[in-house]
Amino acid sequence: MDKNSHIGGAAVFRSEVPQAQVRKRSGDSVSAERRGLGRRPIKIKRRWSKVTIVFMLFWAIVIVASFTYFIGLAGEYNELRTNYWHVQSEIEAEETRQRELLIRQEFDDGDAFLEQLARERLGLVRPNEIVFRNIAAE
Repeated sequence: MDKNSHIGGAAVFRSEVPQAQVRKRSGDSVSAERRGLGRRPIKIKRRWSKVTIVFMLFWAIVIVASFTYFIGLAGEYNELRTNYWHVQSEIEAEETRQRELLIRQEFDDGDAFLEQLARERLGLVRPNEIVFRNIAAE
């Protein structure tokens, strides 16, 4: 190598650069071992620039914030889903109640409604009425 070495695009005198930071020029395609020098080419440790570090920190914060936000959304979704099923069961109960009220409304006459209730729930019959029961079903 000649006295000037190019590191990071700027010309620097070889005497100013520590030996650990000198790297082989792009024109040197033959390694030091093949040339018989017995030394390996010197590799420079690459340092991160401040802009790169800030950029990486920014994206790390964005990813963590997004992950936290979506976890919160998942919890809210589960809560809304359970609430939905509770409301659905309430709707079914109210629809059943509405059907019962519609059946009651059909019986405008109070006597017919009371008679049906007495027959269904209490098992009462009219006098001189014959009742047949299915013994096999009991």
